Amino acid sequence: MKKRVYFYFALILIVYGLLVGVFYVYQESLIYVPSTEMLSHPGHYGMEYEEIRFPSEDGTILHGWFLPHKSSGPVVLMCHGNAGNISYMIDSAKVLWDMGYSVFVFDYRSYGLSQAKPLSEEATYMDTRAAYLWLKNSKGYAEDQIIVHGRSLGGPQAAHVARRFFPKALVLESTFTSLPELGKQLYPWLPVLLLSRVQYPTLEDVKAVRCPVLIVHSTQDEVIPYPHGQKIFETAPEPKSFVTITGDHNEGYFTSGKTYVDGLKSFLMGLNSSQAEGVE
Repeated sequence: MKKRVYFYFALILIVYGLLVGVFYVYQESLIYVPSTEMLSHPGHYGMEYEEIRFPSEDGTILHGWFLPHKSSGPVVLMCHGNAGNISYMIDSAKVLWDMGYSVFVFDYRSYGLSQAKPLSEEATYMDTRAAYLWLKNSKGYAEDQIIVHGRSLGGPQAAHVARRFFPKALVLESTFTSLPELGKQLYPWLPVLLLSRVQYPTLEDVKAVRCPVLIVHSTQDEVIPYPHGQKIFETAPEPKSFVTITGDHNEGYFTSGKTYVDGLKSFLMGLNSSQAEGVE
């Protein structure tokens, strides 16, 4: 009997050890879920757009869509999440475009029509910095005309550039405090904090930004729990705003409808009012 118990105990340890090893070695495959299938394009939504190709910091060629608006207002740089590509973001881009903002959506390497290269935390940072600098250097936007927007995994990308540059504002939707903290909740049976090679420390970057911050999070988010948004908001410097929405992780912004749109519009209009007061 004891031998059987020892056998099963050893078997459990072996299986657990294998799972730990797989998680450690292949964690990038669990994090990044790129798609090369383009579902649509902005023209189908009645928006003019430009196909953009630009190099990342290491020369990787990235693809994006620039949606110019006839107004001369700010531009929004949109950073998407870990799955899909920019064709999944067109409806979100249209919300901002309809408010009078130009929009630039881009794909990290291996997503959409961007060049297929290995994905990593630093690679996505390089790609996002390159997109920000493309707006500044190729389109001529001053930094105080650039609003950085990140959803889900795009949140730490947006916070990363907002900390290192001087954008007009930072918008974080449905994002996490750090990837190890989220992983600890998603995989409580694994020593995630010890195994994580990928960090994405959104909270640390948000602490150091020097621009207004908007946090948007759903109380019903089943992927990234609502307390992540609350903690990021508590950490963010003033001025800051929080919009609570409902619905699941991927559709909350859509199913919340007017609550989401009005919250976003109020924050962005507040930026314009503050700027006008500063000029006077």
